[in-house]
Amino acid sequence: MVKIIKFVYFMTLFLSMLLVTTKEDGSVECIANIDCPQIFMLPFVMRCINFRCQIVNSEDT
Repeated sequence: MVKIIKFVYFMTLFLSMLLVTTKEDGSVECIANIDCPQIFMLPFVMRCINFRCQIVNSEDT
């Protein structure tokens, strides 16, 4: 009986974490490049593309 309760508890926690992580895409909304957060991973920079901040190679722009 205790094993069944532990299993149900574990599955509830696991499924709730799975649902929370799948609903967030991690992108930031923007209007211009200045709205995007600054990252310091050269040669990559954040650019506003289709109203979403995306990481792009600065050498390609």
